[in-house]
Amino acid sequence: MVRLHKKFIEESNDLQRTKAFFNEKITHCVFTEDVLLAMNSSDRKIRSSAINHNNPRSCWAKTQDCWLWLWYCRVRGPLMIALGIIFSLASIIVLYAEFTNIIDFQFSLLHGFVYDGNDDYFSIIYTCAIPLAYLCAATSFGLLKLKVLNIYRLHPNRQSDSYCLLYSAM
Repeated sequence: MVRLHKKFIEESNDLQRTKAFFNEKITHCVFTEDVLLAMNSSDRKIRSSAINHNNPRSCWAKTQDCWLWLWYCRVRGPLMIALGIIFSLASIIVLYAEFTNIIDFQFSLLHGFVYDGNDDYFSIIYTCAIPLAYLCAATSFGLLKLKVLNIYRLHPNRQSDSYCLLYSAM
């Protein structure tokens, strides 16, 4: 009887978590649809039920609407494309530096910075630290954004279980 009760609690928690995840995805889809409709509108305002204003007549709410429209309709797309190109080039540069460093190539990318006879300690540190920082950031971003069956996802309204909280705390 105790096992049945524990199983029932686990299943009800999973059901509540699934409902919260479904509601979150539906809200995101509705907001995305509203942004697509606002891209071609002339009033420069995103009319969405997903945006919650405390006082819609205040000056801050009007300014916030303008900034949200500007961000989602004009700035976000080109910025994401530019960041994608920059990070792709950074990945190619890191790969090139690693490959040429492994085979001890005399004209490697790091050869001119590190082995040129200059004993400037800080330039050597920064030359090595910037690619390492990029690799750490890219690895942790990719690792934490894994969405394999949403196993370790944090859900709103306290619907995350202990394993999700422990994984996100790492």
